[in-house]
Amino acid sequence: MGMELQAVEVHQDMNAPLSHYYIFTGHNSYLTENQLNSDCSDVPIIKALDRGVRVIELDTWPKSNRDDVDVLHGGILNAMVAMSKCLRTIKNHALSEYPAVITLEDHFTPDLQSKVAKMVTETFGEILFTPK
Repeated sequence: MGMELQAVEVHQDMNAPLSHYYIFTGHNSYLTENQLNSDCSDVPIIKALDRGVRVIELDTWPKSNRDDVDVLHGGILNAMVAMSKCLRTIKNHALSEYPAVITLEDHFTPDLQSKVAKMVTETFGEILFTPK
């Protein structure tokens, strides 16, 4: 039996600074089930965003060849998902007048950090908040 997703309704004034609100957050937003033996996918990210989650967490690790980044729960033998796929999914499903926040638990070298920064910038373009 599938879970029915409903649009989230806003019941308060949304004109205050972001820090004035409680925000519905996700943890290990990419896991299909539990932390021990479930696979990683962008499907749970879509479901979370459809339920109104506005903070998505991605645990990011270098691929085995160390030249790209995957999202997975570290130390666990589960299927991974490409970070680029997760970012595109967030961009395509976090459509709202309200911000979405992505938290990255990163486990890689400075050169891969630069690659991820470029990936995030290229994926989100002008909709990415960057302080002046």
